[in-house]
Parts: sequence; C-alpha cells; structure tokens
Amino acid sequence: MSFLETLQHVFFGSPTAFNIWSYYAELFGIIPSDINNVAQALTVWSLSTDTPGHIRHIVPILILWALWEARNKAKHGERQYSFQAIKKRIDNIIHYIGRADLLHYKHWRGDYNVAVLFKIPVQKPQLRPPQSLKWYTQA
Repeated sequence: MSFLETLQHVFFGSPTAFNIWSYYAELFGIIPSDINNVAQALTVWSLSTDTPGHIRHIVPILILWALWEARNKAKHGERQYSFQAIKKRIDNIIHYIGRADLLHYKHWRGDYNVAVLFKIPVQKPQLRPPQSLKWYTQA
C-alpha cells in the first residue's frame, strides 16, 4: 500500500506534528487554531507579539525545521519520528540560542516564565536613576 505524503501532513496533519504545535502553543499561551499551512502558522505566531525579534517569531520556524528534520531522518532510517525526539530538538536549539546570549530580555517580553523553563537567564536591564536637569535660557 502506498501513501502519498504531503507537506501539509508532515508539518500539520500528522498526530506528532499536531501535538508539537499544540504543546508550544500552550507553552506560550497561544490559542491553538486549525492551522494547516506555513503562512497561517507564521502569521498566528507573529501576531501574538508586537516585539520585533521576539522568541515567538523564532519558535514556529524551529518547529517547522525540527519536523522536517525528523521526517527525513525517519524516512532514511536514522531515527524514529516521535513527539519526544522533536520536542527535545526544539528545546535544545532554544536553550543553546539563549546560552549563546542571542536572546535578551526584550526577546522574551511577556514570556519570561518560558525562558526560565529553558534555563535561559533573562535579566531585566538596569534602569539608570533619574537625574535632575537644569535648563538655561539665553536672554
């Protein structure tokens, strides 16, 4: 029996893909919807924040990459295509990006609790104390 594999199935239609998207959506407080293509996924995640470079812009790309990578490894007999393996791959990438100091406080705005789960130290920038200024006018 042959089976026609589509990108929609690999990225969204398989039970594993569905569970991966649902897991990260719940983790970031995004209401899961019937996403069935790449454009929809990127749009939903992108619109969930107004901060440029936010982690929410990166996560869906990592999900897509990890699903594609896992599918190819499974197809060529290198590794089993499982929720745990894909989740571990995504978690590791996020952790290493954070540990490389490429993600800062602003990239996690509103999701600091998630940064803690990934063991990424996110420190709020120190605000300078207010200073009084004296204005001089010329007569």
